[in-house]
Amino acid sequence: MPQLQDALATAIAAVLVNASDAAAAIARVLPPLPPADGGRGSAPAPAGHRSAHPPRPEEPAADGAGQLAMAAVLWNAQRNAAALGAACGQGVVDAGAATLPHRPPAAAAREPPAAAAREPSAAAAQEPSAAAVREPSAAAAAEDSAAGVMLRAGEKWTREQVEILVDHLRALPPNAAGGGSLAVREAMTKLGLDGLPEPDQRLHAGRVSHKLSKLRMVLSQGLDPFKDRRPRAKNTYHWRAWLRQAFKELPDRTGTLQDAGAIIEADPSIAPLLNQTPDPERRDGAPIWWQHMNCARFKFPEFENTGQKRGRYVLLRYNEEAAEEWTARKAKVPKRGLQSLPYLGKETSGPSIQPAAEKWTARKAKVPKRGVQSLPYLGKES
Repeated sequence: MPQLQDALATAIAAVLVNASDAAAAIARVLPPLPPADGGRGSAPAPAGHRSAHPPRPEEPAADGAGQLAMAAVLWNAQRNAAALGAACGQGVVDAGAATLPHRPPAAAAREPPAAAAREPSAAAAQEPSAAAVREPSAAAAAEDSAAGVMLRAGEKWTREQVEILVDHLRALPPNAAGGGSLAVREAMTKLGLDGLPEPDQRLHAGRVSHKLSKLRMVLSQGLDPFKDRRPRAKNTYHWRAWLRQAFKELPDRTGTLQDAGAIIEADPSIAPLLNQTPDPERRDGAPIWWQHMNCARFKFPEFENTGQKRGRYVLLRYNEEAAEEWTARKAKVPKRGLQSLPYLGKETSGPSIQPAAEKWTARKAKVPKRGVQSLPYLGKES
């Protein structure tokens, strides 16, 4: 029976999937079936089962129709396999892969082939059916996660996945360097991320597209995509002092950030400290230190925007008064670990706290205690 169930499931899936696209071709291939009443000419059968649930096995009409359908599908699938394959084309394979749950290549390699599973043998008789194998379970989900399938978008890219994406980008033709959605879909297929549900599919598609864009930029700049580009040395940048020095050399202390960057880069004492690695996030190939300088300009208020432009670039002005005001205001902020107020415990006897404590004690002594009359009794016997 396991072989019969496997063959039945495969044949029914093929017929149902391709019924809409290859209905005419399948109708020409399949021979006519005998009438359900055996040729006795009985009254027409009532309408089919309209419930959302399948008919119960104890119903004689449903049992007979089911046996007849199974026999017809199995007989025609075995006899006309070549014609069905030619009529259906690749739709059976594509639709079958879409209906099955996603399984990694490692798990698919461990599964027995379909032809060997259908052969009648003692080992196959004890194996579970294909329907039971296709049922999703917690064990299958754990196996998929262990095989390397990225189920969450927050996970980091592994070296094997980056190697797959790099090989995919290098295999693209020169006129398709942009990639597009087709390149993203092919990359997801190579990573084993196709066939996921719609929310996960869209999430992983955006993640793969972003990673392909960054790798494409790194490869176009001739860099090694597997090299860690994060700086390991101690941060020796002093952007505020360098920018102040550069703007003081400009006329009227006004100029663009590009003018200040050129002065900083020309300084022999500063140039060796700059990170000249091209920024993978920028298409113009600007070095990383340029982005750091731009961020430092927004951090300090003395580099004011004049509201004017020179070509494409904004004119900035160095305001020394704003720098001094910002420095004085920051000096008033207490540092971490220092008390901003003195301790107000019982044993405090500092000169700044003692007068206030004495004043509070004297005011407290004037308040009458409970049970003591503050005014004489004004009754009749006074």
